[in-house]
Amino acid sequence: MFTGLITAMGEVAEIVAAADGAQIRISAPPEWLRGAKIGDSIAADGACLTATDIAEDSFAAALSPETLSRCATFRKNAAVNLEHPIAAGERFGGHFVSGHVEGIARAEKIDKTEDGGRRITFAPPPTLMQYIIPKGSVALCGVSLTVNAVGDSVFAAQIIPHTLAQTTLGRLQKGDAANLETDMLARYVHKLAGGVL
Repeated sequence: MFTGLITAMGEVAEIVAAADGAQIRISAPPEWLRGAKIGDSIAADGACLTATDIAEDSFAAALSPETLSRCATFRKNAAVNLEHPIAAGERFGGHFVSGHVEGIARAEKIDKTEDGGRRITFAPPPTLMQYIIPKGSVALCGVSLTVNAVGDSVFAAQIIPHTLAQTTLGRLQKGDAANLETDMLARYVHKLAGGVL
């Protein structure tokens, strides 16, 4: 379980296709992997990955075909947002993020705000719009965001300067893809109300 509060940015050092998906190695800042163990979960751009090898400044993981089909940001030299799973007893911020990316949202419009932030309008897959509500939560590339507005086929989120500086969202350009996870509580309520996931 994650919170969507990014603690570091890493970079895809290597990605190699395999018969059952791909193998990826992601570099991380010095000390960020201290204490991490093989088998640990690490969120990379919102996708929960299992570490299969850990070096001082990088870790390796396997990407399943399902992960590759739902994530757009895993390519060599791409910057990725990193987060360790939340530990019991830690202060909880952000929102409940499972690390199960559901699809790809594209940045349709990027507007500067008076505080130096950005208001970004995203177009998600149509099937995911039903889980996105004003003042609800989404995770984009693993970053916990509050939804500011919802249209028929788009939603907007305002991103503060700190988040722009500390995550890959500061590098987004119009047309870029972002890994999207909607609020899991919304999905459960939808299912319990008779909806189809």
